Amino acid sequence: MKATVALIILGVVGLGEYAYFQLFTKLAFNYEYELVIENVGGIEIPMVHSIMTRDWLVGLGGAIIGAILLGIGIYRLRHRNARIVKS
Repeated sequence: MKATVALIILGVVGLGEYAYFQLFTKLAFNYEYELVIENVGGIEIPMVHSIMTRDWLVGLGGAIIGAILLGIGIYRLRHRNARIVKS
């Protein structure tokens, strides 16, 4: 039973790690800057445009491992209860 609980806890921690990286860190964002010449009132002025993209792969390995461990833990928990009922 201890192994089942440990698998479930590690699975939740793995999924939580992915959520943490995506919601609370700057690692999930990529910033690109480009210099653009814009015509303002007949005068060409260099302007800096920033482009932000989101990197959904940050922490994905932990989420996959967490989902697998959580699945194994739930599977073991369900089948353990089924063995107890049959006995």
